[in-house]
Amino acid sequence: MPSDSPPSDPTVAFSSAINHHARAALLPECGPHAPPLSRKCQPVRWPIPAVFRQSTRLSPSVPDPASVLLSDSWETLIEYLKGLVGGVLFIFSIHAVNAFLGCASFSWPHIIPSLDIIAWLKVYGQMGLLIVQGTVMASAISLVEELLFRSWLPQEIAVDLGYHKGIIISGLAFSFLQRSLSSIPGLLLLSLSLSGARQRNRGSLYVPIGLRAGMLASTFILQRGGFLTYNYKGNIPLWVIGSHPFQPFSGLVGLVFCLSLAIILYPRETSQKSEAKE
Repeated sequence: MPSDSPPSDPTVAFSSAINHHARAALLPECGPHAPPLSRKCQPVRWPIPAVFRQSTRLSPSVPDPASVLLSDSWETLIEYLKGLVGGVLFIFSIHAVNAFLGCASFSWPHIIPSLDIIAWLKVYGQMGLLIVQGTVMASAISLVEELLFRSWLPQEIAVDLGYHKGIIISGLAFSFLQRSLSSIPGLLLLSLSLSGARQRNRGSLYVPIGLRAGMLASTFILQRGGFLTYNYKGNIPLWVIGSHPFQPFSGLVGLVFCLSLAIILYPRETSQKSEAKE
């Protein structure tokens, strides 16, 4: 005998409602006036659609796609920002050594003290706009460079020549395309460092993109904002600090920094890369 109490499970209630209306519609003798013990009036087992059997909340074992996407985006942003800060500190360190040698000096742009609030906001707004402009431009350039010289080109070369030759040849192509002969050794070492940064982050390009973007953005901001001034007095050989003040890898100081970074981050061939080479 069926129980008179309503079912607690909503899916059971849904199935019971379907059974009741289906028996009344398909079998007239199962309607309100039908004999209660008719054989044709046995309950019909209608299958419950899967969509009604699932709870409105996801199971704890099934991750929410939105939360997974948000987590991946957050991790991507963190990796990019870590590289961006590292690139800025790298360039500032090179210029700081040159300033210690007496060839450069950091300075804050001159602001007239009598300016009112509107003028101050305008000056600092221009500085903020310069920072945003430099960061966006540097990020776009770095994205193209890393996709080409740290992803596609070395992988294509590695198929025939091996992983290490691939990153070296792509590094040479990267350094020659920068159109600075005195910076080629430093840029080659920098390219090897960026390849190593990608490998250490499980093939992710976000850290190398951030590193390169930080280097380009800081150079652009220092030059256009007037935050750095080079005063070459001849007491230090020109090849030590570089032939161009805003090409930090053209001198011995920048080369030493790039060599140190390459020693720390030089990529090591993994088993996956060996299998891809074969």
